[in-house]
Amino acid sequence: QGERAIELVQQSVKSNNPFSVAFIDVRMPPGLSGIKAAAEIRKLDKEMEIVLITGFSDVQPEDFDSLIKPVHKTLFMMKPVYPQEIKQFVYSLNEKWKTEKELKAIKLNLEQIVDTRNAELLKLNKELIEDISKRKQIEADLLKTTQELDANRMHLSEAQQISQLGSWEWNIVDNTITWSDETYRIFGIEDKQTEITLDKFKEKIHPEDLAIFEQQTDLVLHNEETYDITFRISLPDKKIKYVRERAKVHRDDDGNPIKMVGSIQDVSVRKQSELEMQKLRNMLSNIISSMPSILIGVNADLTITQWNRAASDYSGCEESEAIGKHLFDLLPQFATLSTLLSEANQTKRTLSELRTTVQTDGNESLFDVIIYPLETEIAEGTVILLNDVTEKSKMDEMFMETEKMLTVGGLAAGIAHEINNPLAG
Repeated sequence: QGERAIELVQQSVKSNNPFSVAFIDVRMPPGLSGIKAAAEIRKLDKEMEIVLITGFSDVQPEDFDSLIKPVHKTLFMMKPVYPQEIKQFVYSLNEKWKTEKELKAIKLNLEQIVDTRNAELLKLNKELIEDISKRKQIEADLLKTTQELDANRMHLSEAQQISQLGSWEWNIVDNTITWSDETYRIFGIEDKQTEITLDKFKEKIHPEDLAIFEQQTDLVLHNEETYDITFRISLPDKKIKYVRERAKVHRDDDGNPIKMVGSIQDVSVRKQSELEMQKLRNMLSNIISSMPSILIGVNADLTITQWNRAASDYSGCEESEAIGKHLFDLLPQFATLSTLLSEANQTKRTLSELRTTVQTDGNESLFDVIIYPLETEIAEGTVILLNDVTEKSKMDEMFMETEKMLTVGGLAAGIAHEINNPLAG
């Protein structure tokens, strides 16, 4: 049943006639479970409304939230359900689905209208310069067009505010800069009549980022046509924002730059997330590198993806050289683990092998081996943990010999005591 549902969704998407709603029972043997079927359907159609139904109390929405995203397009119902209830759900979800499609179409149409209107305005202004004799008629048309432009500007301003994307223009000839309302908001300037020059703009750039901004500006003025950079700005309240700025230069017939137009977007939230993610990656990397045990990550074909400091110390090969190499090319002495690695990948179980004998340059060492299989949405792989227990094994043997000698010594002392007592009597 689950496989058939997936097949139908594939056909509907391919024919550009997608379903709006799918009701799926969590348990519907034989074949895939409802949750797995829903997850596969979500991969095929991100917009479909999915309703999962079950009569079992051991299933909760949080069990599949991470598998079937977005959450707001996935509902959960407990049996019993009634036909009228299902009918109302279908109607409501179908209307929601259709409304979202219509809103997307309206948005696309509005963008096309704005582009069309802007093109018409450029054409109209050109005709005004070329033909002064038609001034009155053009003025009347211009008044109408200006009204439409004001409306478009208002719509554009709202769109910029929603997306936190401002626009600007720099007249290079007279060194004047024009900002959109959203650009003023991004910089925390309430007075939109504030005059902006290049020097004033540079004062708002974080001192550590000013050099790269000036370098990119110099490149685009003399060599390039566009640039795309991210830098920090300082607000009047001393807060710091990350912004992404993209610009294009316009030149005269002689190739001299006359103006630049561009956009600037507040990317502070995204940048902060990137910094936090990088911080976590660095912390995890430091933890792995500081482990005393050898830790190696490999993908499905045993190509090395992770190589900690202990692995470098043992093999003499640095991480930068090891990444991308085949495991047994660098550690041929561990080739006997190939069967264990294959079994771990196939069974998806953690496997271990204690006191594994390894021959290296005529020397024999003992290792405890633990293999952890990994399976992610991106790729499959394995983490290998190797602990050199050679010295520990020797200490254990010495301890056992000592215990044995103590036992024999105690036994001998007892026998001597039994022999000496009669003689003493």
